[in-house]
Amino acid sequence: VFVIGITTYFAATFDVATSTVNLNSENELVSELDRLLTTSLYTSTAHFVIFIHIAMLASSYMHERASRKRFFQRLMITYQQDKIISSKVKHGKLQKELLFNMLPPRVVNQLEEQGYDTGSWEQLKVVSARHQGVSILFADIPNFQEFASAAEPSYIMEYLNEVFESFDNLCDLYDVYKVETVADSYVAAVGIVTGAILDRKISMSTYNEDLLDWESKADPRSPNAKEFGVSGSTLMSSSSGNSKLREAGQSNTESMIAFAKAIVQEAHLVTQPVLNTPTEIRVGVHTGSCMSGIVGSQNLRYCLFGDTMNTAARMQQNGLPGCIHTTREVVGLAPEHSWAARHQIFVKGKGSMQTYLLRVTKDGTSDVGSE
Repeated sequence: VFVIGITTYFAATFDVATSTVNLNSENELVSELDRLLTTSLYTSTAHFVIFIHIAMLASSYMHERASRKRFFQRLMITYQQDKIISSKVKHGKLQKELLFNMLPPRVVNQLEEQGYDTGSWEQLKVVSARHQGVSILFADIPNFQEFASAAEPSYIMEYLNEVFESFDNLCDLYDVYKVETVADSYVAAVGIVTGAILDRKISMSTYNEDLLDWESKADPRSPNAKEFGVSGSTLMSSSSGNSKLREAGQSNTESMIAFAKAIVQEAHLVTQPVLNTPTEIRVGVHTGSCMSGIVGSQNLRYCLFGDTMNTAARMQQNGLPGCIHTTREVVGLAPEHSWAARHQIFVKGKGSMQTYLLRVTKDGTSDVGSE
């Protein structure tokens, strides 16, 4: 623009500035004065025009520079925003994956909907539920304290990780949900997150405790019915509710028994430190109703509550190494296994109980248990 303007101006005014204008031929002085004034006017005007064009050029340059600077600033802001959003999404996915490893997907989704706020009972009720037909397993290493006190903590941690990791690898295969590990104890469930699920939100009044009558009634049609002291009068009613619950209980119990056999066999492949002997675990299983939920707002932990949990724990505590120790309810739901009745034993919090053993051999098959 600057070059075009200057060129046009000089092309249009050059002839005027250089031409000789003869206003009065008789007076050469006036003509000479006229030429001088014309040239002076042209020269001063040219400087003014050049100054204006230089000012316009400088203004255009500064404007263009400021525009480009604003453009690059907006570009950098957009890039940084995209980077921040991408980082947040990545971290959000990572946090959600970690939560999915700690809590059931249903609970994580509900917590996300309410902003991970569990400060009140009303908010806790949303993620709490009652469950029926749930099979619970407790397993531990009976001589754990014997070698734990003599071995380095790092060796104990490595050993427990090897044992529990082998159990974890079997969970998906047998449709089992790992609840928690506490020291040398391993807790798992079927019917809470995996398996046949029959649950109700805690706020719902449709939860029928009467449907749990099947828990105290073994199936008299089992081959071992006479041995277990079960008569035809104990057969549950054939109502649709009881039928659905019975099917869920049987399915979940079978899955848990198969899982219990597998972890007994898997544990035997791991050598205990200090003692240098194969690992033997004792397993307790019980099937019934329970409640699930989150307690507290720090270090969220998914917990199970109820008599079924207590009973399964007592079965483990009173069990034998290499055996699955269980109750009459489980035997009634899985009668095809070679259960062996134990003498009446006293169970803390339960009193005298008739319980049963199933010994698992090294090859994973079951054998009649013994005291």
